[in-house]
Amino acid sequence: MIRAMGTGFDARGFTRLGTLIRPGERARDEGSLAQQIGVQILSGELAPGYVFPSEIDFAASIGISRSVLREAFRVLIAKGLVESRPKTGTRVCARRH
Repeated sequence: MIRAMGTGFDARGFTRLGTLIRPGERARDEGSLAQQIGVQILSGELAPGYVFPSEIDFAASIGISRSVLREAFRVLIAKGLVESRPKTGTRVCARRH
């Protein structure tokens, strides 16, 4: 993985989710995916305001279906960790949320 200036992003703009979820290795269910992304948000690896790649690209990069990714995002939205809006995508919420 090529990192861009120590930001945790590779050349395609994806974060280091590969350290927890490796391409080709499916998460057992959307709960564990939500947990893994939530841990990265709470640990600061994914900064507030970070915009996730498009559903199609993100799901393909970690080797899961879009429905599993959507369900994981629903869990994170319910917990107030991310927000999703049309045309702007899914982004990490500020800590005050």
